[in-house]
Amino acid sequence: GLPPPVVPPPQNIGEPNPSNGIFDFVSAVNKNAVWVVTNYGGGNKIYLISVDAQANYPTKEWWIPNTPSHGNRTYVSEIGLILGKEGGKLYRIDPDHPSTHSFSPFWTIPGAKSDTRSCTTSFKVGDTSYVGVAWESTNGHRQFTRIPIDLTKPEKMDLDQKQTVDLGATSVQGNARWSYSCFIDQSRNHFWSGWASNSSFFGVNVATMTALDHSIHPPNKGHTNSSFGTKFLDPALGKDGSYALAGDAFGDILTGSGMYTFVHETRNKLIYGSESSADSLIVAKEECFSTVNDCTGKFVSVNLENVGRIGPLSSLNDGRIIGIVRGNNSQVYVVSPTNPEDLTQPITATRIKEVTGNAYMYNDFTGGSLFPKEIDLLVDLSKLSGWVDAKKVKSLSFTWTAQAGGFSTWKGLTLKARCYKAGETPPDFAEVTDIKDAGQTTLINVESCMNKVVDKLELQLRPMTGASDFTRTSQIKIFGLQE
Repeated sequence: GLPPPVVPPPQNIGEPNPSNGIFDFVSAVNKNAVWVVTNYGGGNKIYLISVDAQANYPTKEWWIPNTPSHGNRTYVSEIGLILGKEGGKLYRIDPDHPSTHSFSPFWTIPGAKSDTRSCTTSFKVGDTSYVGVAWESTNGHRQFTRIPIDLTKPEKMDLDQKQTVDLGATSVQGNARWSYSCFIDQSRNHFWSGWASNSSFFGVNVATMTALDHSIHPPNKGHTNSSFGTKFLDPALGKDGSYALAGDAFGDILTGSGMYTFVHETRNKLIYGSESSADSLIVAKEECFSTVNDCTGKFVSVNLENVGRIGPLSSLNDGRIIGIVRGNNSQVYVVSPTNPEDLTQPITATRIKEVTGNAYMYNDFTGGSLFPKEIDLLVDLSKLSGWVDAKKVKSLSFTWTAQAGGFSTWKGLTLKARCYKAGETPPDFAEVTDIKDAGQTTLINVESCMNKVVDKLELQLRPMTGASDFTRTSQIKIFGLQE
């Protein structure tokens, strides 16, 4: 029988309201939304679909005319969708852009090969977030450019501060090209990119802007699995078998002959692979691609009836992934296991949208592999209903909620707090420990917030170093108890 369904707490406590102590507290950039870019009529249609069945999947739509006809490289960043086109044309689509927005490239890379693809990503080095792009110059060299994100600039990037590294043109497996598809290992700041099926891949450390070695740097180098044959290739070969190179949240490289792409779904700890010339999906336990060499009983290959050939994959990290069937019109599916512990039970695919045009795109179009958003929240305690000025605080506590389908346990994030009186020098932040599950009450157990006269509470949410997976929080509610 099936395990009893886990009923997550609701994702919203109520309308944000300082007197009720309710604040938005969203750690993931993308709240269960899917970006789809299609080639249509000489340009690109862009869709932003909210994965909200009750509201019938509300969708925003944009149009970019006169774009190159090849594929679309996508990455969801904190400043919107970063779209890379052939010839080094780069666009940013802001979720808040009106549908009538007139787009032009935020950068057209000078000296880019006319047929280079531009594979986009986003990452963080220290306190600076970047947009990154792999491309090729006219002399055939592999290039990587990083552009600091700066919310004060017109396109939210500081293009005057961009840095480019020339990685040369040495070949591996007879191929020297990259930027067809790509994958970022957020915890190590390792970026990998390959050319199309049966070529090879290369890497760059985006923090130090130096080349990586496929035989040294992938954590799963040397790994093979007898269950998959050549559908999973040892990354140490440097061979990119897949149409679109991929990786998991631990930085492992996922590529295989005859595969379209792979994706890691971190909630259920599963990896999905779509095939280039078969209507089947591989669904496997995550360890099959890193530590286990025989996955008998740990994977299935399923033919999703009446679905067709799923190509592009991206994760929602809430137990579900998105798979897209390309065509003149493309079909967007939500895919999930009936029982993640027993993969022989049905894998379900629910069509949520048909979009106009061919969804010729990769790699991440859900924000599934982006680092957590940092949150700095200042709470004016004197606005809390019933608060009495100049009275000591006995204790402060909070409850929090997770985004729909997200983890309801606290993981991968650090919360710090401090309390003080307006006009006084704020004390140092201290970490809040023993954070309870979503919907339960957690005491803000830091010294400056207990048994003192205060009227300000500051919270600081930060990702743990190297956290590949984290709670996608939604809201927080603050409670105060005075003496």
